[in-house]
Amino acid sequence: MPRTRGKPVQLPHWWLEALNRLCDGETTTETAARLNAVARRDPPFHRTAVGDFLRGDVTTYEMMTAFLVLYPDLPPPMFFASSYEEAHQHQQIARRYSPKRVEVPRVEQTIEDTGEKTPRRQTARSGVRTPTGKRAIK
Repeated sequence: MPRTRGKPVQLPHWWLEALNRLCDGETTTETAARLNAVARRDPPFHRTAVGDFLRGDVTTYEMMTAFLVLYPDLPPPMFFASSYEEAHQHQQIARRYSPKRVEVPRVEQTIEDTGEKTPRRQTARSGVRTPTGKRAIK
């Protein structure tokens, strides 16, 4: 049976670092065995997939939730609200702790403001016509 990957998920660095501290001192084979004992997944997680996950190379939602079961004191990196009110509370907390927005520098002048013209050869299509009449790109 071919191995299937789970749904990819982008995990924050702080969460992967905390997870690696919890798994410190174990081989990926040992970690995979402990993970499979709690996940009861078919097919089971392979040791190479666990190593890829811990390095942050291939992170999936399924393995993240399995690690959250294995380490119940590890806070989840994301939350899913069960109601509109709970979603609104999460939004307020996120706004309180998110970094301040940095102002994006504005364009001072455009080419229309300066009066400069783009040379024609930069805007024309490049290529040479072949004997059949089709263009061949240089």
